[in-house]
Amino acid sequence: MGRASPLPSSFSIRLPYTYLEFTPQHRDFATMRLYGDAVYFGGYAQPFREVAIYRHDLKTDEESLVASPSRQDRIIGLINVTRGWLAYDDLTPINAPMQPDDDIVIYLLNLTTQERIEAARINEGGKCKQNWYTADFDGERLVWNQSVLAASGRCIHQIALYDIASRRTSILTECESPYGLDTPRIHGDRVVWNRFLATERRFTPQPTTLPGAMVIPGGESFQEIIGDVYLYDLRTGTEVNVSQTGKACQPDIWGDYVVWVELPIRFVGHEYGSGDIILHNLATKESKKITNNPLGGFDWPTVGDGIATWHQMNVGTAPIYRIADGKVAVLDQKRSGGAAVEGKVITWLWTDPNDFATRELLECKEKIKVAIFP
Repeated sequence: MGRASPLPSSFSIRLPYTYLEFTPQHRDFATMRLYGDAVYFGGYAQPFREVAIYRHDLKTDEESLVASPSRQDRIIGLINVTRGWLAYDDLTPINAPMQPDDDIVIYLLNLTTQERIEAARINEGGKCKQNWYTADFDGERLVWNQSVLAASGRCIHQIALYDIASRRTSILTECESPYGLDTPRIHGDRVVWNRFLATERRFTPQPTTLPGAMVIPGGESFQEIIGDVYLYDLRTGTEVNVSQTGKACQPDIWGDYVVWVELPIRFVGHEYGSGDIILHNLATKESKKITNNPLGGFDWPTVGDGIATWHQMNVGTAPIYRIADGKVAVLDQKRSGGAAVEGKVITWLWTDPNDFATRELLECKEKIKVAIFP
């Protein structure tokens, strides 16, 4: 059962918070979200395994099924749960070959009435090389990236939006290959995403096993990607490049703040783990680097109400950055992953380091941890 806890000794910022943890009864999940008195979790952490979405009641410790795949060879992933709605997707496992009748379906589930809306059906059937698919949901609007085959025979990459109130879908932006779009995120009337160009320049990087850096095998050739973070204002219909570096990817937004990963070089098929996290203030138009690791290895940042967090490859910590004074601290020193912030809540997964080193991953002791800031 979730419990309150004092500040850990490693937490150098004297900021009070409520700490909760529990051991989930079900396994194989990638996303966790606190909503009300429960934590919803699910996702496709293990391809080719049937993965469902569950609700863990923090008051009673009871765990119940919320949604399951549409058929045996499908998996589902939690997108978000907020404002009485749960968003999730139903798709073919990532590592499985796409068949002509395959598609990605995104559902919105009303937690009060149990009404389920099919908000999007992305049917590629292998006709277009789908950019890395991602989606985001703010309780009122859903955004995602998709690729469609145009009459010209070229692939059109799009950022789409579904509005619950009007039950309508609109296309916010689109481009043709070799340009691409991915990682849309929404907060309020603003949507951000990554727009990139796969160049003709190719590299053969040297092998590396440096701490904090992704292991890149030698002898493989990678195509370089030039990418930037773009912002779309739903009130004005305007789109602007907010990063303007050609090295940006993996954005997130909350209020006036946007975060992204800035990488010195990015490759098709791999994102070389040598980047830092950038925080951009939309009001002042100022950007600053909020991590400082010469080896990089930071990825998938998220930003919330006054706080931000990210992943650090090969390290396994749950960091927190306080926007007001720029201080960084660590919530969990041990093997942790999946840290994400939503508003004033950070969730992450902790794996027993003793079990992790000696046993199969699926047998490890795991806990879902939550920190709620005032």
